[in-house]
Amino acid sequence: IEIGFGGAHFLVDLAQRRPSANVLGVEISLPALDKAQRKVQTAALTNVRVLQSDARYLLQVLCTPESIAEVTINFPDPWPKARQLHRRLIDVDFLHLLATRLEPGGLLDIATDHADYALAITEALEATPYFNSRLATTFVTEDLARLRPKYEQIGREEGRTCHYYKWVRNK
Repeated sequence: IEIGFGGAHFLVDLAQRRPSANVLGVEISLPALDKAQRKVQTAALTNVRVLQSDARYLLQVLCTPESIAEVTINFPDPWPKARQLHRRLIDVDFLHLLATRLEPGGLLDIATDHADYALAITEALEATPYFNSRLATTFVTEDLARLRPKYEQIGREEGRTCHYYKWVRNK
C-alpha cells in the first residue's frame, strides 16, 4: 500500500518493479486519483488499484489483521499550524492501528522533508513497541536507491532535508 500517492510516480514504479505483488494506492484527492488511474492504464499495469479513502478508515474497515506486507507513506501532509496538528496521519495511535494490519515482518517506509513532522514521526516510532528500525538509526537523510517523487524533488530544490524511515513490524 502507498498512502497518499500524489502524482503516482512512486506507485507506478512500485507496481512495475513488483509485478507479482498486489499494489494499492490510497489517496484523498480526486484529481490525484484520476491522474494515477491514467498512468496505471498507460503503463498497462494489472497489479495496481487506486482507492479514494482516508488511510485510517481503509486500515480499520477494509484491511483484515496481518493482511498487509508493506506500507509506504511518502511526504504526508505536515499540517504545520498548531491548530492542525491533530490532522497529521502519523502518530502513536495510527502506528498501533497499522501494526494490527501489517503482518509480522511487514515493512513500513516513511519519508518527509518537514523538520517538525520528522521530529513527531521519530518520537512516535520510538514510542511504539510494535516496530523496529531496519537501519542502525531511527532514520537516514539520504536514500539513493529510491525513486524520488515530485514532493521530494521540490523539497530538495528548496533546501529541505529529507528524513527516511525504514521500519519493520516486529512479532
